[in-house]
Amino acid sequence: MQLERPTHDPAVLRSFLAAMREFQDVDDSRKADGFTTDELSEGDRLDRYVDDLIAGRYPNPVNAPDEPVPFTLLWAIDRDAPASAYVGSVCVNHRLTSALKRWGGHIAYNVRPSLRRRGHATAMLAAALPIAHAAGVDRALLTVHVNNTGSRRVIDANGGELVNIDGSACYYWIPTRGTAPVN
Repeated sequence: MQLERPTHDPAVLRSFLAAMREFQDVDDSRKADGFTTDELSEGDRLDRYVDDLIAGRYPNPVNAPDEPVPFTLLWAIDRDAPASAYVGSVCVNHRLTSALKRWGGHIAYNVRPSLRRRGHATAMLAAALPIAHAAGVDRALLTVHVNNTGSRRVIDANGGELVNIDGSACYYWIPTRGTAPVN
């Protein structure tokens, strides 16, 4: 598995749409930047969605934060799997806003439901840290729901330090590393 910029590779896009269906099956309110899989499958919407991600634009302005920030979004892709499986995604926010300080932080990641508990999230976060460092983030803030023990273990495994629990949110700081970012 490796982190890559979103791609128009047809095999990856098929796997991406299948992953989005999995997310929707787990949480029927879950959408890809506000789009259902049916909406992304209409016409050239998926291609435009990927173009926006590649360009660093919010694909759905309705879902853009009040204070947009520069970000790097990468897809985790297993090129050794049949049909180049989409594993998940990582978003690195290059700076924090007041909203991101409360929820979201510098780095957010997700793994498709059928591929969870296999170490992908730990590897994805490890690969995202040098990207955050290259964007000028020396210490990354990560936020997670207090009951998300899997994600808390991922952050711990990558050197995160729990600094606060406020209601249902846990706040971690994690040092970034000065290694070369993923292309």
